[in-house]
Amino acid sequence: MAIIIKSLLILPLFFVSGFAQNPEDNQNPAQAGNRPVILSVLDNLTYDASAVVQIKLTGFQVQLKDLKVTMYPANTQGGSMNQKAIELQLKEVQSNDNMGIHNIVVATPASCTIAPPGDYMLSVVFQGVSSVAKKTGAIDTRD
Repeated sequence: MAIIIKSLLILPLFFVSGFAQNPEDNQNPAQAGNRPVILSVLDNLTYDASAVVQIKLTGFQVQLKDLKVTMYPANTQGGSMNQKAIELQLKEVQSNDNMGIHNIVVATPASCTIAPPGDYMLSVVFQGVSSVAKKTGAIDTRD
């Protein structure tokens, strides 16, 4: 049951919780051990630069072909229909297989036409299984 109050739609909690799932996640319980954990993300991103995302994933050799790194706008106060997921270009993976730590070097968006300044949530997908998203620092437009 939904209640409408002066054009405000209030949804039951069970309905809203479905939006929290990452659409990239295949939700296969057999692959739950494949879930990467984001350890660190660069705090202040800049346009047209490189950034390192550090993940923990034990027992796997991580290669670029197995990964996808995506940024989602984290603005919770807006309703822009132009917000979109931004898949970041992967440059390289530096791995310490003994510890299960992997540094993923990504290219940040080239300009504000691709990613407007603001806060973003970052998600890493490994072989179809997504990490829990982590908030990045705001994209900085200052030189």
